[in-house]
Amino acid sequence: MYIAELFYENNSFFLGEPLRLRHGTKYRERPWQKNWSPFEWDGKLLLSYELNPHEILLPDMDTGVCTSIYETPKQFSWEYGQLRGGTPGLLVDGEYLAFFHSAIVNRTPASNFHDLWHYYMGAYTYNANPPFELTKISPKPLDAEGFYTFSFHSKRIIYPGGFVLDGQNLHLAYGKDDCEVWIATMDIAELKKSLVPVK
Repeated sequence: MYIAELFYENNSFFLGEPLRLRHGTKYRERPWQKNWSPFEWDGKLLLSYELNPHEILLPDMDTGVCTSIYETPKQFSWEYGQLRGGTPGLLVDGEYLAFFHSAIVNRTPASNFHDLWHYYMGAYTYNANPPFELTKISPKPLDAEGFYTFSFHSKRIIYPGGFVLDGQNLHLAYGKDDCEVWIATMDIAELKKSLVPVK
């Protein structure tokens, strides 16, 4: 994982020097370090490292070393693979809202009932203050017309990238089958009603 400052000058965007982020203790345990989800709290940049337990990291912006500051385990059911990060968390109605992804090999009409990797997306909320415990989560993958369609690509992927708030709606940018970017518009109240509490 890398982070860089984004600059705008002379009608152009450019990046500053990238900084490599490393988990203080787990950076050697896992072959891939990715899908960390950033959010801002009290003027600080924090990172949601994983969802269960919900582990929060505080990055050192000089060295890139990230310290684990909170870890809260929860109990809930998700049958579509390991929960992984996705979008940054944004404050909505007094708590953070974010989207995650997971992946399993599955047979569906979109894969012509052949075994293919399917990436699924869900939403979750967590407390607005430390220790940032998960409060609610999608009980099943979010789906909409056009999400999973037959194609000649090797995977069926819906991957959340980021979202913006627009009154009672949100607009979510998501990747489809590793080759397209789409926008999904959701009613925030309806989305939040679809989530279930976690213990």
